[in-house]
Amino acid sequence: MDFLIEYRVPADKVAVQEVAVRDFISAVKASNDAGYRYTSFKKPDGVSFVYHAWMVDEEAQKRFQSLPEFKPFAEGLKARAEQGPEASKLDLVTTSGD
Repeated sequence: MDFLIEYRVPADKVAVQEVAVRDFISAVKASNDAGYRYTSFKKPDGVSFVYHAWMVDEEAQKRFQSLPEFKPFAEGLKARAEQGPEASKLDLVTTSGD
């Protein structure tokens, strides 16, 4: 299961959002759960962000969403975003990887 999450924050909130993203991803890493991955990107405009979330199955998604840091991170994002977040489920067509 793949998801793409996109949003934009005001320029004066970028540094705060970057810290929040790094802290959240540190928590995701610390969970040592191979059933999900979360990757963050900032677009060239400097205020738009994109996340790619991968979960092996619905149980992994439930574990991911039940991380203690998930709800505060999501609520903080909604409070800071001036546009979005918009989430889309992605359907894989093909990949060059394994």
